[in-house]
Amino acid sequence: MTPTLEDYWRAVDSFAAAMGRLGDDVRGILLWGSLARDEVVLGQSDLLDAVVVVRRGLLEERAEFDRVVQQILAACAPLAESGIPFAHPPNLFQEEELGDFEAFIGPTLVSPDSSRLLMGEDLRPLVHWSDEGQAVARCAFFSMKRRFLDRLSVFLPPLRLSAQQQSLLFDRLVELSKSFPVLACAALGRPASQKHALTELRQALPDLDFSLFDKITALRKGERSLGRPEELQGLLRSAFDLTERIEEPILASATARWSDLLAAGADPQERT
Repeated sequence: MTPTLEDYWRAVDSFAAAMGRLGDDVRGILLWGSLARDEVVLGQSDLLDAVVVVRRGLLEERAEFDRVVQQILAACAPLAESGIPFAHPPNLFQEEELGDFEAFIGPTLVSPDSSRLLMGEDLRPLVHWSDEGQAVARCAFFSMKRRFLDRLSVFLPPLRLSAQQQSLLFDRLVELSKSFPVLACAALGRPASQKHALTELRQALPDLDFSLFDKITALRKGERSLGRPEELQGLLRSAFDLTERIEEPILASATARWSDLLAAGADPQERT
């Protein structure tokens, strides 16, 4: 039976209540992802995309680290048995780590329409990302291409997709539609939340066609049906083509950024 939205929230609330057993050691828990954005696709969306923030220095002690992790696992155990898609436990951070987030995560966590406070103090004003985080974002985009997208080439023709392969490829395309816009925006030096990343991409690169992601979303929500299996292969080919076209502006933005930094650090007499 397809879970209801109430089932999602009931499970998430039970997780927060279980984490409350750590008392003041938990400074706050932020929810992000489709549930926080009010965009849940019932029975398909992951149950828990969350960040648990504990007090400063707590995880430096092995015994305390083990205690926190064990409580997270205990809080997640009922979620894994709930019948709702549950992909992974929450991310765990100490409070002092909030000032050095990667540029592809930070914007989603601070955005009020992409994240929601589950419990504790609202620590979103403390979330920031640095130039180093920007560099990590560029690496993450190219890593996504090499370690994720390139591996999907096995699904391209002349392979005739079986029903199982169609299901697997569709799941991978859905994952791509979630991560690609956020990673691309961050790599371009225009970090954006998960909710607004695709809009930001269209504004930054108006000559490129990003309708691929609209098609994937429509299929996922059941707003359109899949025709022949070759349609999935066509979407995958579009993803490869789009990635090739977006690499050049990403590299150009990185070059411009480093040129600006070098110019700013040069001796004033050398610049005259």
